[in-house]
Amino acid sequence: MCQRPKAIMDVLADHLGDIGMEDGWDDPHVAADGSIKCGCLAEFPDITAWRAHLATAILKALSRISS
Repeated sequence: MCQRPKAIMDVLADHLGDIGMEDGWDDPHVAADGSIKCGCLAEFPDITAWRAHLATAILKALSRISS
């Protein structure tokens, strides 16, 4: 039962960065051209594409665990 929340938290940490980590290498950010660099280091042209990426990553993680 607790596998689903953990899977979601793991995906969010991978894509939104880990709070408290001082290295900043995986912090998502908006580039000067308006594109978005995700915490997983993938780049997206806009917020809609990035949100779709996050949703897909969460659904993929959930599909790997038993209901």
